[in-house]
Amino acid sequence: MSRRSKREGSADYQELPLTADDVSAPSSSYPPQSGTGLRLGGGLSSSRRRSLLNGRNLCRLCLLSPVLVILGLVAWYAVVRGLRPLANLFTYGTRPLWDHQPETDPNIFIPHFYAEGVRPDDQAACARHNVTLRPNTASSSPRRLIDATIVSTEIDLLEIRFRELEDVVDTFVIVESERTFMGTAKNLSFAMNRGRFAKWEGKIQYLSTPGRELKPGEDPFNVEREMRQAVTDFLKTKVQPTNTDLVFMSDVDEIPASHSLALLKACNFPLPIHLQLRQFVYSFEYPTDSRSWRAQMHEWRGGPPLTEYMHSKATNRTLADAGWHCSFCFRSISDFVFKMSSYSHSDRLFGNKNYQKLLNPAEIQRKVCTGEDVFGLLPEVYTWAELLWRWNGPVKSTSAVGVPKAVIQDSERFSDHHNSSDVEQSTSEPSSEKDDEVSLFTTSRFVARTTSIFNSSGRGITWHLVLRRLTGLDQTGRGKRAAALIRVTAPSNPAFP
Repeated sequence: MSRRSKREGSADYQELPLTADDVSAPSSSYPPQSGTGLRLGGGLSSSRRRSLLNGRNLCRLCLLSPVLVILGLVAWYAVVRGLRPLANLFTYGTRPLWDHQPETDPNIFIPHFYAEGVRPDDQAACARHNVTLRPNTASSSPRRLIDATIVSTEIDLLEIRFRELEDVVDTFVIVESERTFMGTAKNLSFAMNRGRFAKWEGKIQYLSTPGRELKPGEDPFNVEREMRQAVTDFLKTKVQPTNTDLVFMSDVDEIPASHSLALLKACNFPLPIHLQLRQFVYSFEYPTDSRSWRAQMHEWRGGPPLTEYMHSKATNRTLADAGWHCSFCFRSISDFVFKMSSYSHSDRLFGNKNYQKLLNPAEIQRKVCTGEDVFGLLPEVYTWAELLWRWNGPVKSTSAVGVPKAVIQDSERFSDHHNSSDVEQSTSEPSSEKDDEVSLFTTSRFVARTTSIFNSSGRGITWHLVLRRLTGLDQTGRGKRAAALIRVTAPSNPAFP
């Protein structure tokens, strides 16, 4: 073996023999490697090695920084808002990763054919839906249609329901309790406002129940189930339907279209059947591009098994586009506060560390005017496209086509400028003067403007609307919006010049 002396290629270049000194033990500044007697990186100075190590640590820090920032934000959010809102944010925000449309939801949708001026209850209507007309003979008398619902404080919605269904429903069953599902004492709203429904007194069957307080740690859904059982018992003992009568079951804010019930009453549809309803929030100017299905029609059976009043899945069959579900559609702020703190899902409120802020009237007013969720929750969706589309909440619509007829016929009464005595009595709890800022069907004194990618505030293209375009949901979602702003007759409304 040899070693090189001087620079290769120079005149003095020569090969010298390799001595034992050239393979000496490594210096004490760098540890030996596995007894090989050779040094790895021995040519690097200690300062150079420190520089490399610092560079590697910096790279690691750069990679960890986003994680540390996220963890810091999560910790801050948990301290400020509480663990329950944090869990809700994580659950709703990541749902497309780990969840899918529940198999418990109905999945057979029956197309619904209807147009204004076309009869929904004759042989042709039945044939369009691939069913037969129910014969009206002496042996097959017209079956009675019973609408059964539970009422809390939603007197305006109840009146709209009566006016929508008065020509097709034979009996209205109204049940209310002296306590909420949370066990809180409340007034009997319907009993206090019964004079408002005098026109339909001959069709009304009414039941009030005392309710009960919740036991410590008890699920409020237990009280809700007991309330629904009370409706079943009342139907069986007082209303006494026959085995051919129809019973429509839904919450008071789930309003079927009259032509939908006329179709089900006249034709031999397989029963039970769910009704798919257009979803709105706060008013009919905020469609949410989602559909509810829990409203359902049953043919009564006195047993066994006994037909039970229910709000869960009864079948896979669903009649598409059969009405409206207007959630949190209240006239006053006090009604919002009352429902948020008293209904079965009140954990969405009290699970928040700063729940008092959610009940602040100004905060509720702001969210109602912008369409934000009053609990600050993300939408419950199962695809990323839907999550992006609905992240910022519903968009105001300027169409009032296809809403319950009473809302159009009496738009002044259901607007924020109406202060008659019957509306003043419509809530179960006293309302403040500030409550007049919110109305049932025009959610604020702000004017709804036509939605476009360039909004009226001049901010130009927003990231949310761009995401809607990219996900492809903007075009498909547009066709689903069929109801919204009610005060369309107001001449001062710039949305309707």
